[in-house]
This record gives sequence, C-alpha cells and structure tokens, in this order.
Amino acid sequence: MGFEAFLGNSKAVTAVREMLACGRVPGALLFAGPDGVGKKTLALMLAKALNCQKRLPGGDDFCGECPHCRKAEEFLTASREDLTRRRESKDAQKRTDGLLYSISS
Repeated sequence: MGFEAFLGNSKAVTAVREMLACGRVPGALLFAGPDGVGKKTLALMLAKALNCQKRLPGGDDFCGECPHCRKAEEFLTASREDLTRRRESKDAQKRTDGLLYSISS
C-alpha cells in the first residue's frame, strides 16, 4: 500500500511524492479544496511517508506495514470514532469537552 492507493488528484500526489523524493518537505502545508476530495487522506499518507521506518532515503512512498505507519492509521481511526461520538452527543458541552484545554496560572 502506498500513494498508488490514492484515487483522484494526481497532481497533488505527484507534488507530495516529489517533495519526499528530494527530501524538501516544507514545515507547513495547506490542503484545501471541497469536501470529499481526499485532503485528510493525502495528509495522512504524507505523515506515514515522513515517519515510515522502511522508506529509503530519497524514497517517495510508505510501506503501510511498519509500526509507525500502523500507529498513524490508529490515530486516524481514533479521531474518526471521537468525531462520531461528538456529533451524536446532544449535550453541547460534551461535544466540546477535550477539544481545548486551559492553562491555569
């Protein structure tokens, strides 16, 4: 599994893979576009590639099987479950609990 599994915007995938191949990934990227085009999916794939233990130097893909790739997938699954739970909550306070934290001095 890797970037070839991404369906859709081939220009965006090519740009991400080129950044990885030359080792020049900016500190911040903006994934913008309409809902459902794969912004979050491509961002997760990039995170996997940046952290993949099996990716060779100059490599432009991720394995999807090493512990780091699996951990990234676990985070995504947990965030989806949390979002579903928040959306189903009728209590507005419970929907926002845990989103922000306060620093007391």
